[in-house]
Amino acid sequence: MKKSILLIIGLLSIILAGCSVEDQGTDTGDQGSQANSTQSQIDRTIELDAFNYGYSMENITIEEGDRVQIVMTSTQGYHDFVIDALDVQSAEISAGGTTTFEFVANETGEFPFYCSIGNHRERGMEGTLTVQ
Repeated sequence: MKKSILLIIGLLSIILAGCSVEDQGTDTGDQGSQANSTQSQIDRTIELDAFNYGYSMENITIEEGDRVQIVMTSTQGYHDFVIDALDVQSAEISAGGTTTFEFVANETGEFPFYCSIGNHRERGMEGTLTVQ
C-alpha cells in the first residue's frame, strides 16, 4: 500500500513538472513587450551587422503593422539597437555575438534607430526606420 502511494505521488510529480515545462515554453523572453497571444508569423526578417560606429543598413523600410524580427550580429565592438518612439531595445552584444528581437510598428512615420553604447550614436551609429 505504501509503495502504491509513493508511486502515485511520483507519477503526479512527473505530470505536473511536464505541465510546468510546457507553460514556460510559451514565454517570449523579449523583455515583456509582447503578449503570448501576439506570437504570430514574422512578416519581415532583417539581418543587420553592427560594427564600430555603424550598422550595415542606415535605412530600413517596413509596412505598418508588420511583425519585424531583427537578427543583429556584432562584427566589431559592443553594441545594441534602440528605437525610442517604438519602445524597442535590443540586448547588448559584443563582437561575435548575435541577438534576435521582434517588434510591431503600429504607426507610420520615420523613426531614428541608434546604438546607445557610449558615444556610438554621436559618432554616426544611427539610421532611420520608415514605417509606411
